[in-house]
Amino acid sequence: DAEAAQLRADRDLGWTVKLETDRAAGILGDRRLACSLADREGRPIAGAEVEVRDQGDMDEEVLAARTTGADGVARFEGLGPDWVSVRVKAPGRVPEISGVSNLHEPGERSITVDLQPGVALTGIVLVAGSRRPLGGARVVAEKGGAIGGMSSHSSQPFLTDTPADADGRFRVDGVPRKEIVTLAAEAPGSVRGERVLMLGEGAEEHPVV
Repeated sequence: DAEAAQLRADRDLGWTVKLETDRAAGILGDRRLACSLADREGRPIAGAEVEVRDQGDMDEEVLAARTTGADGVARFEGLGPDWVSVRVKAPGRVPEISGVSNLHEPGERSITVDLQPGVALTGIVLVAGSRRPLGGARVVAEKGGAIGGMSSHSSQPFLTDTPADADGRFRVDGVPRKEIVTLAAEAPGSVRGERVLMLGEGAEEHPVV
């Protein structure tokens, strides 16, 4: 066949061609990442949502998304960028964002993310100065803010976001306890409204208007 003919031609010319591959290292462009999720006791968290985003892109394009298996691990292959951010969220847990660099290095990169228990916030978005619900608003939870003479700032403030329904009602899951959090409502044609909170240690669910 053609391959045998090529080998004979190489041999006649005195050439020796040897190709070595390393399955662990992968190939150029096949940048691999394993993300392991666990609770504070080290138990794996199954069913968590993991997004890998391009950290070098202004809009942080989503490159891939996976759900963790029973072992609490989500694996990604073929990641192009060398520097990515990993966004993780799970029901009842505080979302986390981690940065990973040097994905060009051989082998599979591994990171472990600990997800802490969070609080659910339920509420309703109202038009300022009235009791009229504002349906379809986007509700955003961010770390940081100022309340009661205290203030805090985070380099990665985003926690999570969710749309309000037609009646303005919403539910935000995974808000951290004993941290200052800003809850903001945004809608086309309206000025952004904010509410700053700090939830106590024993809080499980908190209503917000």
